[in-house]
Amino acid sequence: MSVVLCLGACGRIGFDPSSDVTADASSDSQDGSALVDARTGMWTMQNPATKPVGVSQVAMEYDPIRQRVMLFGGGNVLPAPSGGFYEWDGTDWTNRSAVGPSARYMTQIAYDTNRSRLVIFGGYTGAGGNYRNDTWEWDGAAWANRTPAGTNPSIRAYSAFAFDSVRNVTVMFGGFAGTGSYNDTWEWDGTTWTLRNPVVRPPNRYDSAMAFDPLRGRMVLFGGNMNAVALDDTWEYDGTTWTQITPAVSPQRRADHDMVFDSIRGRILVTGGVGFSSPTMDLWEWDGTTWTEVIVPNPPVSRFEPGVAFDPARGLLLFGGKLGASYIDETWTF
Repeated sequence: MSVVLCLGACGRIGFDPSSDVTADASSDSQDGSALVDARTGMWTMQNPATKPVGVSQVAMEYDPIRQRVMLFGGGNVLPAPSGGFYEWDGTDWTNRSAVGPSARYMTQIAYDTNRSRLVIFGGYTGAGGNYRNDTWEWDGAAWANRTPAGTNPSIRAYSAFAFDSVRNVTVMFGGFAGTGSYNDTWEWDGTTWTLRNPVVRPPNRYDSAMAFDPLRGRMVLFGGNMNAVALDDTWEYDGTTWTQITPAVSPQRRADHDMVFDSIRGRILVTGGVGFSSPTMDLWEWDGTTWTEVIVPNPPVSRFEPGVAFDPARGLLLFGGKLGASYIDETWTF
């Protein structure tokens, strides 16, 4: 059984589809009742010697070739964006400062395991409506500004973004560009952006989250923001069609959340985000049919818009976020 896990107000998390996947079906609840995660059971704050400055709206993704979690951008004392580029080796953060994308936040990030490239698209570069639609890739040594021919997605930030390891394409849904949100579906194959036009698709939104479940071959999208209203709907995309799933139980409505496939337990994880007015750190998992809340003792203090990624050797990694007027520089693992 594959499970999508929704942690907190749900957002952007990475996965390593090349890893062995072993689902622990013995820990699954089938009726939506709470259960305790059997893998680690707790969050732990790390104390690295070096770390990025406190930021929110940061992009994070796992690089399975170099076995590092990569962190890019973010905002500190918004609307000032960060151009920071760091990697986490399980013990410390290393500054990988390099010529590459301009400083930005609210950008999209995914790892293309077919071509061994980190992919980012768009984002926001500061006050004045500076939304982007550029495509960059990192090969582990240098950034390359890709300038694909043909029609590219319009300028945007806050899109849902994840790599489909079955069809070997990065999928992007929706987003925001200052005057409205989108509900378009785009795919990047490493050379060309292609607009897909499924007859049925989720309504316009931004600040949603999406992750790919390689066991079922489905992209899973949850929640988001539509006209300043947080959503609690669940959708799946099979490469051709979007299908809305209507489970009996769902996490509370939310936006600004993260999702990731946990290749250790065969689940997709989601963390962080905002429900009605305040952030939350609750945890949910999705098995393709049912949402189940997972009770985790002593989670990090709830915060707005942290960065999240999944490292199959070390588990879930959370960095940063915003609490009140303060930008947080904490590193947590689960």
